[in-house]
Amino acid sequence: MKKLGKIALGLTGGGAALVLAAMLSALTGLDREPYLRASYYATTQARLAESGDSPLVVQGDFEAGFGRVPLTPTIEAAEDDPASGQFRAVPLAGYGARRGRPATGRHDELYAKAVALRVAPRWGVMIGADALIIPREVAEATMVQLAEDPGLTRAQVYFSATHTHAGRFRERGLCRPLSTSRPHLVRRAARGGRTSGSGGLATGGPRAG
Repeated sequence: MKKLGKIALGLTGGGAALVLAAMLSALTGLDREPYLRASYYATTQARLAESGDSPLVVQGDFEAGFGRVPLTPTIEAAEDDPASGQFRAVPLAGYGARRGRPATGRHDELYAKAVALRVAPRWGVMIGADALIIPREVAEATMVQLAEDPGLTRAQVYFSATHTHAGRFRERGLCRPLSTSRPHLVRRAARGGRTSGSGGLATGGPRAG
């Protein structure tokens, strides 16, 4: 028995040593390299200089359009209906102390907003949502709809979020929207983008060029 105890103790000690060694090997020292000397700074500067060598300048009337659609979900619904924004329960984003407890009411409205800007044939849309973040999968799904109508490319659309922690997007403690909520966010963001650009552009006085 004593021999087996010694073997077990040796194995435990060896395992602990291996774990400690792995943890120490994963540590990195403090990076004291000045930012201006960092490789990523040089790379970024080179890319900026390259893009500046071929500016895409157009001239014409400056037009702008604006769109806003509600993003506030309906809570305590009989069943989940993502297409219409109705959900049985909606955990809030960024509230770990709530331990996943769902929202109990509405304090303010949530929105998806968009601004479309156009000069001559060139135009783009900026979309912002009252959400913690805009995950890549949401942006990609939204672009599928915007590519069909009004025919935008990814380079023409900028996504942003207000980073509100009082929104409805949380999934297993991560900064991701609820799986059931994604379709609603995608539909609202796409609608905001279309509203701002489709018939919403109005000619302004200033000219760009």
